[in-house]
Amino acid sequence: MALFLCLNLFSLVSEASEKLYEFYLCSNKKVVRSLRIELLEDSSCQTTYSKAGIDKVIGSGMHIESCQKFLNNVKGNLEAVGWECRKIDSVNISEAQ
Repeated sequence: MALFLCLNLFSLVSEASEKLYEFYLCSNKKVVRSLRIELLEDSSCQTTYSKAGIDKVIGSGMHIESCQKFLNNVKGNLEAVGWECRKIDSVNISEAQ
């Protein structure tokens, strides 16, 4: 599971590093989900929720505040039922020795 998450995260970072605005990892026991806001080329944004390795756009807007509301709503719902969410500010990928 950890390898899958690392590969997924690596893919996300390499594809969206220039447009990724905000990223959260939420976990409950050994299950991990993610929430992210991406800035689009037309200056709009979209909020994406990843569950069981499947991404789903849960909202979009012309202003970042709209996308933050979508993210905070889902994050709050997860935390209310026992999930722990943490903001990921930067990602370092290193090789195992």
